[in-house]
Amino acid sequence: MGVGSVIWYGCFASAPFFVWLSRRVPIERRSWKAGVIVHIAAVTLLALGTAWLQFHLTYRGAPLAPPLDAYLKVGLIADALPYLTVAVAAHAIDARTRVYERDLEAERVRSQLAESRLEALTAQLQPHFLFNTLQGISTLITHDPAAADAMLSDVSDLLRDVERAHIVRILSLKSWRIEGAGGAAHTLGLRPSTLRSRMQRLGIRRMAALPRSLVSLADR
Repeated sequence: MGVGSVIWYGCFASAPFFVWLSRRVPIERRSWKAGVIVHIAAVTLLALGTAWLQFHLTYRGAPLAPPLDAYLKVGLIADALPYLTVAVAAHAIDARTRVYERDLEAERVRSQLAESRLEALTAQLQPHFLFNTLQGISTLITHDPAAADAMLSDVSDLLRDVERAHIVRILSLKSWRIEGAGGAAHTLGLRPSTLRSRMQRLGIRRMAALPRSLVSLADR
């Protein structure tokens, strides 16, 4: 192994260590000083170790070897930058992984919230609720057609919101995959083209929020 390749082997071997260190001592806003100190200390120790190894590989048995302390100072400056680059790359990878994990957790929480709200709303849409509503509309048709039309419109909006919430819930559980044996269309018993048409008609987009009417009803 050549002396010049020692630093590159060291960087390659230290990459898993820096990934682990970034996970255990992350450089976050609340504790960034401690994280920076730990990472700089790790870079310094690795750079000094690499410089020491390079010294012994280069000057082993040589009568005119330079002083070890002077060589280590120069080696520290030369070898610290590659290790620092590896540390920064490992921190960037870990930060990206953390963001992805937080997004997954947020999506899971939103899915559970949507499911709980849908269950709360479904509990209100029992047969007696629909029967009483339809009976009220039937009574108002002859006495107050405008009020009956408004009530019918409200029921229509409510049922549309229920359908929308159900489709969003299934899409969330299926990671928004529409086609295939495990897709949302298969679970809903619809053709993919039909599901896409309903999504467009109901204004459903990826990670769409629940309708306001569902939120207000579920919170009552």
